[in-house]
Amino acid sequence: MATLLQSATFLSRKADGTPNALGKLYTYAAGTLTGQASYTTAALNVEHANPIILGADGTATIWLDPSLSYRLIEKTAADAPIRDVDNFSDAAGGTGGRYVFPDPETQTATAGQTVFTLTTMTYTPGTSSLLVFVDGLQVTDYTETSASVVTFDSGLLAGQEVTFRGGIYVSGGMGADEVTYTASGTGAIPRTQESVNGDITRSRDFFTAGEADSSAGIQRFWNRVTSVGGLAVISPGDYTMKSGVTITLGSKGFHVIGGGVEDVRFIVGTSFVGATPAFKIVGSDAQPGFSISGFSIRGAPTTAATAGLQIGSASTSDPVIAGFNTSCFRNIFVADFAVGIDLVHARLMRFEDCAVWNNSFGAANTCFRIRQAGLFTTDHIFDRCQFVNTKTAGYYNVEIVSSGTAYNNSNGNGSVAGLKFRSCDLYAGHTGIRMYASGSSRISDVWFSAGCQIDQETVYGVYAESADSGADIQNIHLEGLYVSKTTSGGIVFTSTGTGGAIRSVWVDGAHIDRAEGPAVSFFGTAVEAATVRDCSVVDSSVAAGAIVFNGTQGVTCIGNRARQDAFALTPGYLVDLLSGTANIVCTGNDGTGAVDTATVRDLSGDVVKAISGNPGYNPLAEGTVTPTGSPFSYKNTTGDTVAVYVTGGTVSGITLNSRAVPTTSGIYHLVPHGQTLVVTYSSAPTMYAMGV
Repeated sequence: MATLLQSATFLSRKADGTPNALGKLYTYAAGTLTGQASYTTAALNVEHANPIILGADGTATIWLDPSLSYRLIEKTAADAPIRDVDNFSDAAGGTGGRYVFPDPETQTATAGQTVFTLTTMTYTPGTSSLLVFVDGLQVTDYTETSASVVTFDSGLLAGQEVTFRGGIYVSGGMGADEVTYTASGTGAIPRTQESVNGDITRSRDFFTAGEADSSAGIQRFWNRVTSVGGLAVISPGDYTMKSGVTITLGSKGFHVIGGGVEDVRFIVGTSFVGATPAFKIVGSDAQPGFSISGFSIRGAPTTAATAGLQIGSASTSDPVIAGFNTSCFRNIFVADFAVGIDLVHARLMRFEDCAVWNNSFGAANTCFRIRQAGLFTTDHIFDRCQFVNTKTAGYYNVEIVSSGTAYNNSNGNGSVAGLKFRSCDLYAGHTGIRMYASGSSRISDVWFSAGCQIDQETVYGVYAESADSGADIQNIHLEGLYVSKTTSGGIVFTSTGTGGAIRSVWVDGAHIDRAEGPAVSFFGTAVEAATVRDCSVVDSSVAAGAIVFNGTQGVTCIGNRARQDAFALTPGYLVDLLSGTANIVCTGNDGTGAVDTATVRDLSGDVVKAISGNPGYNPLAEGTVTPTGSPFSYKNTTGDTVAVYVTGGTVSGITLNSRAVPTTSGIYHLVPHGQTLVVTYSSAPTMYAMGV
């Protein structure tokens, strides 16, 4: 077995301890100046030049023939001698060995001094293990008197600096605890190489690319990362995983950095065993913070893995893991799993520049699922993330699910809350964003802010369903959301089943393009406080209303606009107020030239409403009003002003809100919403009413 001159590389230093940059190493047969080959490989099949030219850092990888003894002479780039080591060999035969020179001892000579007694170091006389320098130049005119005494052949001058370096022969390689490292710079603290190595956990120490199964090594890597903390790096390569890895958080913070989603790839294919996530993070509810970045997790349509990455445990016996907003997942790519990333029973995490592509998975799936299964999942931020799927039933980009546990106001159990999405892209999929609450649980405080878009064709852009009595979806903000081409609904909120509640929803500044169903809709009498404001509905082709309120209690619909674009499509109405809708404010909506019938259709039957200032609104077609006896009262409950035409008969008095108005036959009386026109007559007049 060949002998490696150093444990990793040969390092030459000058007398002052600095690297021997571009220096030279001559290799001779022991006791001679006859050149003897050294090699670049352990196989001893590629010879070095002689001398060996060292690198700028004073290093070179050098292999020696273990059957031979060597004389090694180090010189500077200018051929100034540094040290001469003779009879260097690996007497043990095959384990590797060399002399190393620890920290030197330096003394100052007195006039004529020849004998120097060493106090901080020793050496072995007669083994060529001592190097001596006078004023920085290596000398050989001395006698190795004993292990602690050196005698010069002639006296030295006063003030000359004498440096002694005692060599230690190490067989079989040098341990990191034997090497001292001192960083450059004033005041640097010397440390062992073992301590330096501990600053960074390296994946190559645990697993390597090309292995048939790296799962066990990956597990050991993460065990070290979570136990010692600090910085860890994952080297580029493809790493096959045939079983899941559990990352158990503890009391140490850490930063794990990979080389990028294309350079570091964990391959989870058909050979994966067990219905478990490929990676699962569990553990502490008091974790001091971590970051994980720069790799991809690649699944397959038939993989047994249930998720690419699961963050948190679905068991109620495990704690809710917490990141305290210092924990971040960054630049992570996941593809082709039943669930790409599964976030359950965790709080205060950030996701930045992450992506899940499930468009090749070929079965029902969710790119990113956020759920609770008995505890709570709260307070997460998503920045610049991307989710890609295909438009097939059961294929979701983002799924927010709260079910199985009733909401507990004292501890938050039974809820998913506090989710903020910013500048995220969702492409295709059956549903871009699905929210589903059941079993008296809650979803609340969810923001999709400006810059988020649901692009390409989906069945639903956003579909939120509160399915059971006691279930609750509330405080939902869709601000500046872009939704492009939906076949059933752009944004839908519905209370189904036995009447789960939906409360306080804001759709503000959204752009909904090419909605074949309603652009924005609310269904169910358990839907309360719905606001749709300053939205653009473009090229909607729905036959009825583009913005629909069906049984909604408390409607604010302000400043929305319908318009035609490249496809020149128009809805029947911009705003549709259907039966059961109550407490309505509907103003400033404009469907002029971009709707088939009218800006607003009011079928609510509500008497508490304000519908006004909607260009293109024809709230009430002309119709006959039949007086039923004198005095006859007509109260306007349409939500906007109505013109009442009175002609003929014998009319003795007309009042509007108790104030007398002219009784002249054949004129219109404008009756504002909520006011009453009273006609007193002896012979009934003919009356008509119409919107204005």
